[in-house]
Amino acid sequence: MMLTIGIVNYYTEDYVIKCLDSIYKTPPRYPFIIYLVDNGSEREKIIEIKQRFPEVRLIRNIQNVGFSRACNQIYFRSKSKYILYINPDTEIEKDAVNNLINFMEEHPDAGIAGARLLNFEGILQLSCRKFPTIWNVFFGRKSVFTKYLPSNRFTQSYMLAGLDYTKVQKVDWVVGAAMIVRRSALGSIEGFDERFFLYVEDVDLCQRLVNKGWQVYYVPNAVIRHHLGVSTKKIMWKAKYYHNVGMYKYFLKHKKSNKIIGALLGLGLIWRLSLLIFVGEFFQKFREIK
Repeated sequence: MMLTIGIVNYYTEDYVIKCLDSIYKTPPRYPFIIYLVDNGSEREKIIEIKQRFPEVRLIRNIQNVGFSRACNQIYFRSKSKYILYINPDTEIEKDAVNNLINFMEEHPDAGIAGARLLNFEGILQLSCRKFPTIWNVFFGRKSVFTKYLPSNRFTQSYMLAGLDYTKVQKVDWVVGAAMIVRRSALGSIEGFDERFFLYVEDVDLCQRLVNKGWQVYYVPNAVIRHHLGVSTKKIMWKAKYYHNVGMYKYFLKHKKSNKIIGALLGLGLIWRLSLLIFVGEFFQKFREIK
């Protein structure tokens, strides 16, 4: 059985090297192919990676085509039963990949399984969520309410903060930083929706798979370290824009709405972006005064 490992790079070459090192230091026991998609980064850095890891199959885009399209470039080239998508700022712990594959083999209803994500201090990252609603979308990880009022009950509920992360769980969706996907499941929905340029593509993917009858699982014995947000640090406000636009597209696509609701969602998007900017600046100045 062949495994495909897919990584999408956007100016994160130093992290990509560490990620690849972690894979080859503790390789899965199954034959595997690694695809690295570069979304228009510096040529010299990519050449360095290719020289260091000649077995990695490189897909070079002359510009940033977005995360979803890059994931599809991997999917369409892959012939393996499973595809493990991991962010470039992750590092694989021993047996993490083996445990994910074993789980998928034992659970034929699983379309996607997410790994246990820890930061490099060993602190758990909440990687499972409920599907967004018109109300709970304001309490996600990047929300100003979550950032400055993290214990509010809406955030706790939406982000499944009370979930027992030591046990296998069926969940609505898992974050795409480290997830294994059954290729036949991905084929049943014709891959990623490329209208999601950056962010929310994982929510949409899980939603469509669940709609097709597949299950989404969290697997605690597959441990992967994750820096979180490395590729978006240089484009922070652009990333916030893409996240909010992605959520807007998600609601238009998956929630029944008429033109009036669509217009209200658009106004809500503008309001949410404004809130992110102005409230964020207010709290920043407040912290500076203190």
